[in-house]
Amino acid sequence: MEAFAIKVSDRFHNTIWLGHADGPAKTIAKDDFNLTRGKRFQFGQGIYTAPDINVAEKYARQFSYQNERYLVVSQNRVNPATLIKISADQTGVMEYWINPSDQDVRPYGVCIRKI
Repeated sequence: MEAFAIKVSDRFHNTIWLGHADGPAKTIAKDDFNLTRGKRFQFGQGIYTAPDINVAEKYARQFSYQNERYLVVSQNRVNPATLIKISADQTGVMEYWINPSDQDVRPYGVCIRKI
């Protein structure tokens, strides 16, 4: 998968747990991290992310460009102070991370793979 950085350093009120990444993926952050859209949350309400790109790919958006199909996922920083880890033993499949608020997940990269 190919990754592209996006500028986020001036997007949030602080960068304490953001690290040295830069820029917002506005549509992904605005649409995918919107808690009001969720109807069911299997392991509790929050923003679900995964520490493994192979897990994230299972939920990736697909798009077409010049007759080719691609997957796209956002690369995020998560607030470790509010992070809840749901183990593969609990899910029966893979590890998930949950943060209770959209303010606790900050996109800083976009990963794209041709399928």
